[in-house]
Amino acid sequence: SCTKDAAFTSQAGPLLSIKTLQGYAGFMQGANAAMPGCTFEIVSSAYDKKRNNAQITSVFKGTHSKEVKGFPPVTNKSTVSDYTYVMFFDEDQKIKKILKVWNAHYSAGELGWN
Repeated sequence: SCTKDAAFTSQAGPLLSIKTLQGYAGFMQGANAAMPGCTFEIVSSAYDKKRNNAQITSVFKGTHSKEVKGFPPVTNKSTVSDYTYVMFFDEDQKIKKILKVWNAHYSAGELGWN
């Protein structure tokens, strides 16, 4: 679970203005709607007890096949995109912040969004 005001940060272009985990969840709802049937596979995970954080690296796969407000027009192109989450926990082990490392420019290119 996460704190009520959990933060979100990323240097990926489409995510720069998103500052809360709730806001990021909304973005991902749109992405999932635009790419029905999209999947992810966790390829690595680790927990750093000293710094009280966890890292998860995954591969996202999706095809842009649905029109969704806030996303480019349908391209029917696909992406296979690596990303990493770093989750920072508070003293109650609730997520207080998530950092996403993602090459959004690469994914946008594969999807025909550039």
